[in-house]
Amino acid sequence: MMATFNIPPNEYRLFNALTENSNDKVYDALVIGLEKRDYGKIRKTLGWQFTWMSEVKASEREVYQLVIPGANEIQGLISLGKSEGFYEMNLVETAPQNYGKNKKFSGVLRCMAAFACKKSFEAGFNGEVAFTAKTSLITHYEDTLNARLIYPPNRMAIFSEDAYKLVSLYFKKTPQ
Repeated sequence: MMATFNIPPNEYRLFNALTENSNDKVYDALVIGLEKRDYGKIRKTLGWQFTWMSEVKASEREVYQLVIPGANEIQGLISLGKSEGFYEMNLVETAPQNYGKNKKFSGVLRCMAAFACKKSFEAGFNGEVAFTAKTSLITHYEDTLNARLIYPPNRMAIFSEDAYKLVSLYFKKTPQ
C-alpha cells in the first residue's frame, strides 16, 4: 500500500492583507515558497537585513515569500521550522521598501505570523508558534500579534486562541 501525504497548496491566499500607505488601498496577498529564481532579490546589497541564503540552505527550514498577486516584488520573507508541538518562526523580515515611516505597505508582519499559525494548525499543533524576538520589538509583537513573553528576556509565543484570531483575519477557511 502506498503512503499518502498531506501536500500543502503551492500558495496561500490572504484576503485584505496589505495596505498601501500612499493611498490606503488594500490588497490581497499570496504566500508562496521561495524559489531559486527569487534568490537574487533577497541580497543584503538590496537592503535585506538577514542572510536569507543560510535559511534556504538549512534542510529543516522552509522559506516563504509574501507577494501581491500579479506583482513581482517580495513584500516579506519568513523561515519556518517544526519543533515539538509547535512551529518555529526562525526569521521574519519585512522587505526593505516596507521599513520605517515611509514604508510602501503595512501589515506584512501580521500576514507572515498568520501564515505561520495556519501552517501550525495544518500540522496539528493548534496554531502555536514560537520565536525569539529582538528585545526592542517585544512590545510591538505583544501589541501587533498578541504574542506573549514566555521565557525572558526575549522568547515569545503565539498561543492557540490568538493564532486562531490571526488566521481568521486573512484566510477564508479557518481551522476547526
